[in-house]
This record gives sequence, structure tokens and C-alpha cells, in this order.
Amino acid sequence: MSAPAEPHSGNLFDTVYGHAPAYDDPAECFFEASKLHTRVLNCDLPGALALQKSAQLQLFTQRGGRPNHSRELIGLPKPAPLHAELTDVLATRRSAAGFGSGELPMDVLAGLLVHSFGTTDVGGRPRRPTPSGGALYPIDLFVVAERVHGLASGMYHYDPYRNGLRPARGIDFEELCQATFHPELARDCAAMIVLGATFWRSRFKYGQRGLRFCLMDAGHLMQSLLLLGAGYSLSVRPIGGFIDDEVASGMDFDGVNEAPLYLMLVGPMDTA
Repeated sequence: MSAPAEPHSGNLFDTVYGHAPAYDDPAECFFEASKLHTRVLNCDLPGALALQKSAQLQLFTQRGGRPNHSRELIGLPKPAPLHAELTDVLATRRSAAGFGSGELPMDVLAGLLVHSFGTTDVGGRPRRPTPSGGALYPIDLFVVAERVHGLASGMYHYDPYRNGLRPARGIDFEELCQATFHPELARDCAAMIVLGATFWRSRFKYGQRGLRFCLMDAGHLMQSLLLLGAGYSLSVRPIGGFIDDEVASGMDFDGVNEAPLYLMLVGPMDTA
């Protein structure tokens, strides 16, 4: 009697494609459209030549972001000390199954934001800890505070150039929790950090390839945030699946040219 066949990932092909791939499969169409070709690079990278020739455009793109200077800037304190070893952080990082009931200290929140996405002047140019395709930084960080010490509940935009938070539009925390598919877990977190992309900030240079870079940027940034959370002994949980339109409307994003890509729940460690 022959042994049963070992399961392997090839068994998933039919689940994805059925009997044959569709000629207009959206994922395949996007991947083909975002490929680079030597003979038509000027078309594939529409803004690259203009950026190379214009010092003014280069200066403009060095400060990617969507700040609202009409809103009060709430300065962040000096980040809490971080003494964790990288090998320990890599070994202990886990997606949290729960959160403690205490508050998130403001200096710890500052540490998460500054060490992942804050700017440092290097040779007259702002540099950040997390990489970005073409250093265009199409991602913005939003903090939805629920239990952050010294910070009123609400949504804030992180301004990395002035190291502060600016109040954003009002948001219904319960609706946001429901949109995560994990409402009970989300309700218990002290804060959510939302990674929102403004796609044209990358697409103006990279065309269709720009969307790939936006997704990569979100992954780079989320990993930094998760490792910092582990370094601060916090409970952290990345959320990639959510009701897009409900989260986007709560952030005043149109959901097409700009959209939320990734959420992180964060709070004190659950010691129960």
C-alpha cells in the first residue's frame, strides 16, 4: 500500500486559479504592468528624468508628507531609553493575543515613532531609519490614541520633521475596531498606529512600479515598529486585513489615490 502524498503548496494552485488562470486576472495584470523594460524605461519611470534634471524637484521630494500646519503641533518628549539587544528582540517578537489595561507612556510612543520614522539631518538632507523607494516616503503615520498618557483620545498625524503630533479629524474608535475583524482585541489596545500611503508620491517617478514600492515601504516600516514594540516590552499586533473603505473614510482618505495599508495595535503587555 503506497503512502499518502505529502501535502505541498502546489496543491493550492487550483484554489487560486481554478482549472486555468483567467486572461484578465487583476493580480497578474498589475504585476505585468509594473515590470520594468530596458527599451521603454522613460515610459516605465515617467518622473525619473525630470527628477534627475531639477534640483528644485529633488528638494521638494526630500520632504514627503501631508502635514497640516493649521493644526497645533504637540511636541513629543525625548524617547524612552531602549536597551534591548537586537538578537533578543528578534527572538521575542510575537503577534499579541491580548493587551494589559494600563496606559501607553508618551515617551514610549515617542520612541516607537522617532526610532522608526523620525528624521535626522545628514549633509543638509533629512534621513530616516526606515528605507523607502527613491527616498520618496509615500507613507504617513497616524496614531489613534485611546489610552496614551498625557494625550487626549483621538487621531493624530505624526510630523517627522518637527517631531510632533498634529490632531487629525475625529474618528469613531468603535467603528475602527469593528473594521479590523478583531474588534475585541482592538478595543483593548492603548493605541493604533495606521500606515497610510499617498500613492502618487511614488508613482510620479516610478509609474505602476510605484505601488510595489509603497507596499514594500509599509512592510519595512511595520517591521521596525514591531521590533521596537518588542524592545519596549509592549504587546503589538500587526493587522493587514481590514474593511478598507471604512478605515479610509475614517482617515479622510479617498481610498484610491491614498489609502491605509497596514495597522498596528499596541499596548502594555498582558501579564495575566
